[in-house]
Amino acid sequence: MKKCLALALSLCLAASMSILSSWATYLEDDNHFTGDTVSVSTDSGPQNAGINASTVTDSEIASQDVTVKLQTSGSQTTTHVYAISYSATELTFTYQQGGSRTWNPEKLQYDIAGDGGQWNAQTQAITVTNYSDLPVDVTAAVGANTIETGNVTVTAEVTGQTGVSTLALASAYDGGTTGTAKSGTFDVKIDGKPSTEYLTASELVKLTLTVAKHEEP
Repeated sequence: MKKCLALALSLCLAASMSILSSWATYLEDDNHFTGDTVSVSTDSGPQNAGINASTVTDSEIASQDVTVKLQTSGSQTTTHVYAISYSATELTFTYQQGGSRTWNPEKLQYDIAGDGGQWNAQTQAITVTNYSDLPVDVTAAVGANTIETGNVTVTAEVTGQTGVSTLALASAYDGGTTGTAKSGTFDVKIDGKPSTEYLTASELVKLTLTVAKHEEP
């Protein structure tokens, strides 16, 4: 009895598949290898379907491209990492004395004659590089002058941006497999004239670099 029932179901399935397949026609399929130029009769009237085989002169009848795409779904757990470097831990500016001086034993100091002094270089750069997968803002702040108040001034600003002390660095992640570190520079400038002589490099100011989360303007 079971064998008969299974056979009957198989026959019904085969019959239904045959009926379903008979419903689909060539013109109902969306994608055709060939252009449709031959007139054929259909239930809805004459239509073009297929090409005349006599017009095919090569062994290849036709070809079409099938685009294969990639898409991802779901979600990953991402651990963002901050990693930022800076190029210098100290900067030394040298003032080249000019004119002449004579030791005055009465005053216990030098008498200066003439001037002509100048800085060997009045601007030095500090480069900051962002290796993080998040953008950051870096701010440069000049601290209090400790030995030459009113005589020598130090300023720091983003290169090419007068008066701007905050550097915005984009993420090193560019959306691809390998990112690109993003760099920027501060120009540290010195001006004025020292009031005394420093035989060894002496601390003038502290320049503090502070990294913060990037804030959109």
